[in-house]
Amino acid sequence: MHMNRIIKAMIVSCMVLLILAAGFSAMAAKPAYTGLKCPPAVDGKTGAVTGRVTTAINATGMGNAYVAIVNASNVSEEYFNTTSDAYGYYQFLGVNATYNATNASDVGPNGPTPYKIYAYHPVYGDGYSAAFGVDASGGSPSGGGVPPITVTSTPTAVATPVSTPVASPVVTPAGTPVPTPLATGTMLPPTATPQPTPYVIPQVLSLLAAGCVAAWMVSRRKEN
Repeated sequence: MHMNRIIKAMIVSCMVLLILAAGFSAMAAKPAYTGLKCPPAVDGKTGAVTGRVTTAINATGMGNAYVAIVNASNVSEEYFNTTSDAYGYYQFLGVNATYNATNASDVGPNGPTPYKIYAYHPVYGDGYSAAFGVDASGGSPSGGGVPPITVTSTPTAVATPVSTPVASPVVTPAGTPVPTPLATGTMLPPTATPQPTPYVIPQVLSLLAAGCVAAWMVSRRKEN
């Protein structure tokens, strides 16, 4: 009788762990506040930012990733969002300029680099870029361009500093034709973060399910 109680307790524990594991794998640190206005545009200019999200495993593009421009000082605040195409490319239009490279004193109220890129993929996880800005004069953005995004397999993403220069995103003043995402873009590879394969969570769920079934079968035999 005592053994049956232990086995039943094990079954309940397995089910709780399965529920928690399933919920944990579905979590993401997506911005809590969406549709917010960007900081005021410097010189009334806006630009376009294009890029690409790739996986650290084989550097191929991650299609259908959730991509957003967020407040660099408070990443829970989102200005724009979109979904990457089948090759991992994305594009944002009408992004307010934040500084003017030809006039050092011409800077927006939130500084020259008030933006970050956030990316989330349901299999590979999520991450942030370092801060960047948009040049009202149409030059390269400050902050070294849009650095790589670290996409981890955990629900909480950590930005990874980069020590080498990276390619700048395409930033154009208003009225300038914007290239298509497939023609140009900044590579945003998730780098420098060791991670297990994306199949770890399914494997854990399978093992927990197998344990529950085994415990249930033993319990049935004891009762019979």
